[in-house]
Amino acid sequence: MTENMAIEIHIEENLHRIGVIEEFLRTNSEACDKECTKNIQILTKVNRALQEIQQYHAIGTVEECREAREKQMTKQPIILCKQSTKSEGQLFTVNYLKCPTCGNTFTYFGGIPNNCHKCGQTLKI
Repeated sequence: MTENMAIEIHIEENLHRIGVIEEFLRTNSEACDKECTKNIQILTKVNRALQEIQQYHAIGTVEECREAREKQMTKQPIILCKQSTKSEGQLFTVNYLKCPTCGNTFTYFGGIPNNCHKCGQTLKI
């Protein structure tokens, strides 16, 4: 069972409990309205908190968010080698680069790519 499935089960059970309390209030004239209302409010708050947890999990952990933010910040790739090549009368620059984040090495013709092909790190010279 996943965490989301467990949360959904708890939410459904809490909704059922709220229904039982409301039915008890309707059918029992001696029921303590104040206590029953307090329990309904507690269960409602718990359900909201569980739904909020689900939303945060959908977004990702704090570490995942930080990592994504870091990758959006432009970093300079490590230039391993730069060569000029002439082909069909035109001069091309071939860059052999290394990503500063994941260490992926790649070849790029003419300039620098916008992102690392492996990890997505934003690159620029």
